[in-house]
Amino acid sequence: MSARRGREKLPKRMFRREKVSPPAIPPGTNVIYPKPGQQKMSEVLEDFVEPYRHLATDERLFRMLLNMGLLAWNVSQMPEEERESTIDRLLSESSDDLDHEGWLAAKVLVESLVKRKLEFFADNHRLIYSFQLTNRGDDYHLSVASTL
Repeated sequence: MSARRGREKLPKRMFRREKVSPPAIPPGTNVIYPKPGQQKMSEVLEDFVEPYRHLATDERLFRMLLNMGLLAWNVSQMPEEERESTIDRLLSESSDDLDHEGWLAAKVLVESLVKRKLEFFADNHRLIYSFQLTNRGDDYHLSVASTL
């Protein structure tokens, strides 16, 4: 029996590949989904920022909160002595439109989120690469790209 012939006996859906590439995922990237029972990082990120969700009264502010959450999540996994300087540097690079008071508020929020990560999510060592937030009108859909 030829290899081609053996392949013909398998259901076609085994060879079907969907080419879905949201903007947060570069074209050609292999996407690996969580194992059964493993919590999705989109759910984890939403749970992580939940105590501060009331501050995000619109889509722009929700995106900012998620960005602060991503920053805090990843920084919390760095050595403690590198965290503050990394937070300062990354906030300075990404917050050109913040005045000094806004920058300080962002720093306090990120530091609070770092403490939350270390206290309530300490066993999760996955890093977050990016997220995509889709406004569906009455709610949002969050997709997160992370390490396994």
